[in-house]
Amino acid sequence: MKKNDSTYNYFQSLFAFLQYSYLLIIFTTAQEEDIETCPIGQKTFAYDVGETICIPDTFCISPQVVVDLDNRQYRCVDKCNNDEYFDVSEDHSTVSCVTPCPELKTQTTLPSGVMKCVDSCPYGQFRFRRRDGSYICQTHCTGFEKALELENE
Repeated sequence: MKKNDSTYNYFQSLFAFLQYSYLLIIFTTAQEEDIETCPIGQKTFAYDVGETICIPDTFCISPQVVVDLDNRQYRCVDKCNNDEYFDVSEDHSTVSCVTPCPELKTQTTLPSGVMKCVDSCPYGQFRFRRRDGSYICQTHCTGFEKALELENE
C-alpha cells in the first residue's frame, strides 16, 4: 500500500510543480510586456516625431491635454474646439487654438488624437496638398489630395 501512496504523492507533487511553472511563465511574460509600458502612476506621451516617454498620470487635469512644444518639452493646455488645431509659437512659449493653420504649417491629427499645426509631418505621416491648396499630413493618399514630389535641382 505504501508504494501506491508514494506514487500518488509523486504525481501530486509533479502536478503542483507543473502548475507553479506554468504560472511562473505567464507572470514572467506579463512582466516582460509591461517593460514596454509605463510604471503604475504614469502614462505614455508621444512627441510629434514619434518618440515616447512616461509622464505622471496626473500631469494634466481634465479637460486639458498634453501638447509637444516642439523643443523636447511638453505642457498641459486647455482643449481646443472640435474644428480647431493647436499651434505652437515660433519661440515655443505659447500654444493657441487656430482654424486654419498658419500658412507654412500643416494640419494633422497625431496618433494621440491631438489635432495640431506642424512644421513637418510626424513620424509615419506624409505631407499632401489638397485640391483647395491647403496641406495635410496623412499616412497615405485618399484620392482627394496630390502627393508632393521633390524635384531634382
